[in-house]
Amino acid sequence: TLMVTAMAHVKMGASVSSDFKQADDLIYLLGENGSGLAGSEFVEQFITDNTKLPDINLDENAKLYRLYRLACEENLLQSGHDVSDGGMLCAITESAIGGRLGAELETKNSLEFYFNEAPARFIVSVSPENKEAFEAHFSDTSYLYLGRTTTKPQIIAEDNTWQLDELITTWKEGIKS
Repeated sequence: TLMVTAMAHVKMGASVSSDFKQADDLIYLLGENGSGLAGSEFVEQFITDNTKLPDINLDENAKLYRLYRLACEENLLQSGHDVSDGGMLCAITESAIGGRLGAELETKNSLEFYFNEAPARFIVSVSPENKEAFEAHFSDTSYLYLGRTTTKPQIIAEDNTWQLDELITTWKEGIKS
């Protein structure tokens, strides 16, 4: 994993925090979906055989990072969270915990989709009035609409529902064996 720490001057108001801000915001995955669970938290916990590593496209990654920065400067995003340890579903959960809001995901997909840790991806929330501007801004890169934030303190994905209080406890204390 490439790990970079950077410090820079940023315009006031030109960054976003990871917590969901309000109900009915749109949730998107920015970046290539990626595939492969090798090295992921999911494989470490639940799978004994190794799988392939996600691909890396450095040119697309750099383009996405530039677009993300500009989207922050243009106030197109309500929140933004990197997809890393635990994958996309973990990032959504952490954003919900931070804002004490829920999320209802409308996409149907595989465990690999929800838990792979492919690089250069973000979970973002966008207010409905910024939908067209957001989609136009990211039209030259990959994004996928996932669902909406809700006032119900739960995460709903496919046929699964997790209560936010239980997720907070697990997040703080870990999985009990």
